[in-house]
Amino acid sequence: MASSSSYTTPQRPFFYTLFFLYLEPIITVAGTYMAHFRASEYIRLTSHLPISPPPPSSLTAAEAAPSVPPTTQIILSQLANMYLFVAIIESTVLRSTNDMKVWRAVIIGLLVADVGHILSVYVKDQQQVQQQLEDQLVETMGGGGWGVYYKIHEWNEMDWGNLGFVYFAAMVRIMFLLGVGLGRSSRSSNSIDNSNSISSESRQDDKKEL
Repeated sequence: MASSSSYTTPQRPFFYTLFFLYLEPIITVAGTYMAHFRASEYIRLTSHLPISPPPPSSLTAAEAAPSVPPTTQIILSQLANMYLFVAIIESTVLRSTNDMKVWRAVIIGLLVADVGHILSVYVKDQQQVQQQLEDQLVETMGGGGWGVYYKIHEWNEMDWGNLGFVYFAAMVRIMFLLGVGLGRSSRSSNSIDNSNSISSESRQDDKKEL
């Protein structure tokens, strides 16, 4: 039987614990709230639509807010559900184990999702976006093209979430996967634990033969 040490790894630095178990899940839940409960504002910020003029005094802000088509609301609610799913998986699975293999598997999956999320905001043709939104004035991030990724002076609060935070999160994941700050024992723990397990099983087999 393998010893319990074969399933655990040394304690990780405080920064990784803080980011993966607390900070990122909380920020992801904030995205859940925006996508589901403030759908019209989510669309406006993502599309860089101009801020609507103040509503007439006879209307409340909620009544004057542009309506979201039912199909769009469904899509945004599904997006919100995926955000919530990611937050739950990250905060619970990683909290429930110290197995480095599990941590690496989850973080690699999140890194792949980061790449997909970053690519999703790419806008090739600003004029095409304007036509799709009919007569609404759209100021697409960076004027379309690759400028969306580096013209940070044109970012709004949604862009900082879609790109700025995701850049940072991807960098933290890469650092973790490279073993930055983990120490040599953590990076090589899987091979060490496997050798300990094999040695333990060999000793037990020898005892049985005797």
